[in-house]
Amino acid sequence: MRAEDSSQDALEPIKAQKLPTLNTKSNKNKYFFKRYDMEDYEIWIKKAGQDIKTAKYNIKGKEIEAGAFFLQQSAEKALKAVYIKRFKKLIKTHDLVRLAKEIGAPDKIVNGCKKLTLIYQYTRYPDVSPDTGFSKEEINDFIKSTEELLKWTKGSL
Repeated sequence: MRAEDSSQDALEPIKAQKLPTLNTKSNKNKYFFKRYDMEDYEIWIKKAGQDIKTAKYNIKGKEIEAGAFFLQQSAEKALKAVYIKRFKKLIKTHDLVRLAKEIGAPDKIVNGCKKLTLIYQYTRYPDVSPDTGFSKEEINDFIKSTEELLKWTKGSL
């Protein structure tokens, strides 16, 4: 931001024309709403792929908590890609088990989601984080679960 830009401008909401919007007659509440089209799932699955790369980069750099968070985000976005393709809408939840069950994922994927769902809480809320962090074995298990989930979701698209 340039020095002459006021701090008020920086706090302005993102203009609706920069975001996909829900087509309504009034256009009053057009911030952050969207009707999901068939191709939108491709954006979500692409972002899921980017997130797993970011996760691995962070883990390699010993930023384990950040890496774990991006593993969860990768899984969430991949599941939402399938959900969007099938139902043409977005379900707003961080519960990967719920998402997996909604789209009919196999038990192996649902079980991986049970582990990955907890990562969101652990990495976002300090009062629920495990004191010792994640072990190397846990992280490797999270990576494996996320990779299996991505493979399954891509095959389901």
